[in-house]
Amino acid sequence: MKTRSSLIFALAVAALLAVVLPLGAQAAIPGTVDFRTGDTPLDEALQEAEDLSATDPAGFLKSVATNYGLPAKDLLALKDLGLKASEVLLTVNLSQVTKKSLSEVAANWKLNKGKGWAQIAKELGVKPGSASFQTLKKKTIAEIDRLKIEDAKKPAGDSMMKTGEKNKDASGMKKP
Repeated sequence: MKTRSSLIFALAVAALLAVVLPLGAQAAIPGTVDFRTGDTPLDEALQEAEDLSATDPAGFLKSVATNYGLPAKDLLALKDLGLKASEVLLTVNLSQVTKKSLSEVAANWKLNKGKGWAQIAKELGVKPGSASFQTLKKKTIAEIDRLKIEDAKKPAGDSMMKTGEKNKDASGMKKP
């Protein structure tokens, strides 16, 4: 009987550890994307963009396309390849920073997606911490901020943001 109790206890601890230990990794949390840009503020901004796009990815991408003067169909095609809406935005900015086409950046993503965006950027000549990386980060975060402002101006039912997310401040805390 004692052996059976010990076994049940060991299995319960193992199950708990299997759930708790991965929580340190962003991708283990439901609804998050593990961008692995090598820059925490950029990863957090991209997650905000992903949350913002969750209810209307096409509307999100059309807004990005309009702001960048790109055909919306090109951005929607990137999404159809498997990129998240936030990753499409990063692809657009990486394309601009590297002077490579969207299809070149997308092809590199396809080859290196398991290694994260820091590796994808590096393969395209953007080294972590470099001036070009800082430009990429600044442009991406500025566009995400623009999208949040645009979304906040929409009537509640038309918002791209998930219900409840609008009632949080920049730190993710609930607004009073």
